[in-house]
Amino acid sequence: HFDWEILPAASGQPAEVVSRALARAVDRVLVTADGAGFQFRHALTREAVLMSTLPPRLRQAAANALAAVDAAHPDLGGWWRDVAADLAARSGDRTRAGRLLRDSGRYSLEVGALATAAGSLRRAADLLEGSPDRAGAELMLIEALALAGRVDEAAAAGTRLIGRLGDDPATRETRVEAHLRLAQAAVSASRWPMARHHIEAAVRLTAGHTDPDLSARAAVLSSEMALADDDLDGARRTAEQVLATDGAGLDVRCHAFEIVGRSRRLHDLPAAAAAFGAALATAEQAGLPVWRLRALHELGTVDMFERMDVDRLLEARGLGEQMGALSTVAVLDLQLAAAFTGRWDLERCDAHAGSALELAGRLRLDQVAAKALAMMAGSASMRADLKVTEELAARALAADPADPTLAGFCR
Repeated sequence: HFDWEILPAASGQPAEVVSRALARAVDRVLVTADGAGFQFRHALTREAVLMSTLPPRLRQAAANALAAVDAAHPDLGGWWRDVAADLAARSGDRTRAGRLLRDSGRYSLEVGALATAAGSLRRAADLLEGSPDRAGAELMLIEALALAGRVDEAAAAGTRLIGRLGDDPATRETRVEAHLRLAQAAVSASRWPMARHHIEAAVRLTAGHTDPDLSARAAVLSSEMALADDDLDGARRTAEQVLATDGAGLDVRCHAFEIVGRSRRLHDLPAAAAAFGAALATAEQAGLPVWRLRALHELGTVDMFERMDVDRLLEARGLGEQMGALSTVAVLDLQLAAAFTGRWDLERCDAHAGSALELAGRLRLDQVAAKALAMMAGSASMRADLKVTEELAARALAADPADPTLAGFCR
C-alpha cells in the first residue's frame, strides 16, 4: 500500500501528472486501485520497479519521499515509522534509518512481538555502526533474542558488544546491562555455567556502585541459581529481599514473585499460586507482556498439579507462540505432554512432546529435548510398544545422561 496523496510532493510532479501515471500503472496491471487507495499487486512488482531505477535517481527519490512523509506525518505514527526507516536507508541516511528501526524494535519488544523486534534491532545495529546509539540497539537485540529463546544468537551479540566496549569506565553501565541480559538468557535455557559467569561479571562491575535496580536484577538472577542448586529457602529469601528493595523495577518484581512461587510450589500450592497471581497482576498493571506470559505459565502449572486442568497452559502456549517466545513454548509443550499422559490422551501427549523436541533441536535446549523424548517413551510404553519405548528411552538418556531422574524414569 502507499499514500497516493503525498506523491506530488514526493515526486516533485504536478498532481495531474501523478494522476496520469497512476492510471497507466493500473492499466498495465502494476498496481490496483480500490475505494481507499492504491497498492502494488505483489511485493515482487514493487521490488522490480526499485531494481530498475538507477541508484542516483533512487537515492534522490527516496530523500524526496522521506521529506514528504515527514511533512505529512511528523509523528511517524503506526507503520509510517517503518516506511520512513526504509526511505532513510535508501536515501543514504544510515544513522536516521538505524534510529527509526531501533525505535520500531523497542515498540515491538514492548508489545511482545519478539521475532519482529529482533529483526528490526539487528538491522538497526548494523546501520548504526560507528554511532554512539549502536550499543543501545544491541542491548535491546540481546533482550529480544533472549526472550525468544534464541540463546546462541543472544550470546554472540552480547560477546561482540562487550568485546567492543573494552574496559572503558564510561561503558560500565552498558556492560553491566549486557551481562545481566545474557545471564537472563542463560537462566531461561538452563545453561548454568554461562549464567554464573555473567552474573559474577555483573556483580564485579557493580561493586561500589549503588544503583538499586541493577543490584536487584543481579540478586534475582542469583536466586535463580539457588533454585537450580535446590536451595529453595535461599532462593526465596533472596527474592523476598528484592521485593522489599526500593527502586527495583516492575519487571524485576515480577521475576522475584515468580521465584517465591516456584520455591513454594512443591510444598505449598496455595502460597505459590498467590505469588504467581501477584506476578500476573504486576505484569498486567505495568503492561509487561513477557512477564504476563510467564506468570500465566506458572499459574497454569499450579492448575495442572491441583486438578490436571490445562486451560491456562494452553492459553499461555498460544500467547507464547504468538509472541515468538519459543523456549517458553517448548517448556509448555512438555508440561502439556505430561498432563495429557495423565489423562491417557496419548495422541495429544505425542503431539506436544514432538513439538517440544522440534523446538529444542532448533534452540539447542538439551534438557528439554531429553524430557520430550522421555515423554514420548512413556507414551509408547503405555501403548505396549516395547521396541519404540526402548529406542526413545535410549535417545533420551543420550540427550542428557547426567540427569539421574531421567535415567531412573527411562530405565
